[in-house]
Amino acid sequence: MKKLGGRLAEHTRWRKTKDGRSGDSKNSKFETPEQIREYLGCLTILQEKYLAVLMNGIDRQNGLGFLNLMTSA
Repeated sequence: MKKLGGRLAEHTRWRKTKDGRSGDSKNSKFETPEQIREYLGCLTILQEKYLAVLMNGIDRQNGLGFLNLMTSA
């Protein structure tokens, strides 16, 4: 969990206000794995199903994850 927290802090990019878009704040980003776990623990059954669909669309290539939103039909 500490390793995940370190990676999370290392790879979280806080954006500044730009071109009419508001900047990021503590309300728009997760800072720790515990915050992610707490948020995911509050999901409804329907939200969990949608999250599972998204997770199944992740394609891992050389250590990077790509979310494929295209249907296979």
